[in-house]
Amino acid sequence: LSAPAILQDANGGTSLTISADQSLSQPPSVQYLTPTQLQLVMPNARFAQAYSKQFDDERWVTAVSTLGDGQAALLIQTKRAMAFSVSTSGSKIIVRLSVPPSSGRLAGKVVVIDAGHGGKDTGATFGSVREKDLTLKIAQALRDDLVAAGASVIMTRDSDVYPSLGDRAQLANRSNAAVFISIHINSI
Repeated sequence: LSAPAILQDANGGTSLTISADQSLSQPPSVQYLTPTQLQLVMPNARFAQAYSKQFDDERWVTAVSTLGDGQAALLIQTKRAMAFSVSTSGSKIIVRLSVPPSSGRLAGKVVVIDAGHGGKDTGATFGSVREKDLTLKIAQALRDDLVAAGASVIMTRDSDVYPSLGDRAQLANRSNAAVFISIHINSI
């Protein structure tokens, strides 16, 4: 894995992007260590080298560092409590940090959304309509709504990949998620 690239977005949030040499088999787990510290663990991966950087000029991120326990783990320190969403796209991990609404009923809650099926598993089909495509679009819309309400959201998939059922459950358990939502459509 590469050192994270940090970008500010037009809406006042911050994105960290981590690139891998190959497509990721499962998304990272994320958990709050404190309200201003997030820990990402990327299963079956390693950083190319140790990384530690302090930021004085970033709007929200104060420090990012790898952890020295042999696994691909990253510690992100922020200036204040932040909502986050984590997704994977091919060989990239994208962590989006945003200021949760002060009145958000879900502030501080971690939600894992599982867009059912994916990759080799199409789910139900009707002509060219595939369940895996519909569940992904629904999951992405739900993610946006939950983040707007202050939740931190982890997606089991944010592209057409197939995390195993065990990987999906482990992700929710490792992230200490308050809620795990699995989206399926019984027939099309």
